[in-house]
Amino acid sequence: MYVNGIVLISSVLNFQTIDFEPGNDVPFPLYLPSYAAAAWYHKRLPPDLQQLTLKDVLSHAEAFSSGEYLLALARGDGVPQADQDRVANELSRFTGLDAGYLKQEGLREPGERFSNDLLKNENRSVGRYDSRFTGIRLHPGTDSEDFDPSDEAVVGPFTGAFNDYVRRELKFETDLAYETVADVNPWSLAENKYLDVAANLKKAMSRNPYLKVWMCCGYYDLATPYFAAENVVRGMNLDPAIRDNLQLTFYESGHMLYIDTPSREKFKNDFEQFIARALTETPVHNAER
Repeated sequence: MYVNGIVLISSVLNFQTIDFEPGNDVPFPLYLPSYAAAAWYHKRLPPDLQQLTLKDVLSHAEAFSSGEYLLALARGDGVPQADQDRVANELSRFTGLDAGYLKQEGLREPGERFSNDLLKNENRSVGRYDSRFTGIRLHPGTDSEDFDPSDEAVVGPFTGAFNDYVRRELKFETDLAYETVADVNPWSLAENKYLDVAANLKKAMSRNPYLKVWMCCGYYDLATPYFAAENVVRGMNLDPAIRDNLQLTFYESGHMLYIDTPSREKFKNDFEQFIARALTETPVHNAER
């Protein structure tokens, strides 16, 4: 069954882009712009970057991530000391973290550690789902994993509102527990190491040239970073005839972009435009393609 459109909110098409583990350097440059967004929001950047707009900061971070930083990671321990110092200093500028510490990490700061490191001197962590949120550290000054303050901020209200809605308005009653976040580990999603469905999406779009795909990303999302989504889309190498059928929209919000009022209002308008575009496609005869 063919569909007119698909909306992907805070999605990940290739899990290699978000899995921090030894031997996989792919996530580090893709997360860096999101680190910069968090550091900018919490005023941890040097003055010359802090005075810029968020989008300008991200533009600089993306250029560094796609160029010098990517090359340094690819060279491993073959990076000369002078180059390593320069890259560490640039990483420090975009992350608000100490350059010496970043060198000790081999220029590789995992996402779960960044959440604890950014505001470590204030005994605070930043959210994984939304780095604008902060929480009190349970294990101050350590790398021990804490709770996600951006999750805790919404899970209570969301759960209460949903239970009230299904019972009061939908008249649905059950004694079964409603799992807001189900424990599904370990994920058995693919036979190979990393699940990658970008090729499947490309195949679907190529077979049905009317299919529209819309990906929505939040700048402050440290779970599925926006730059990783953009990188995977570029790597799909879609045919020019259907390339415009896939669009990305970025919001100054996090993983759950709809909890931010301006982003929610923008999303509503963007969604209506997407639906209209997906449903008003002019038929194209095969001979004219």
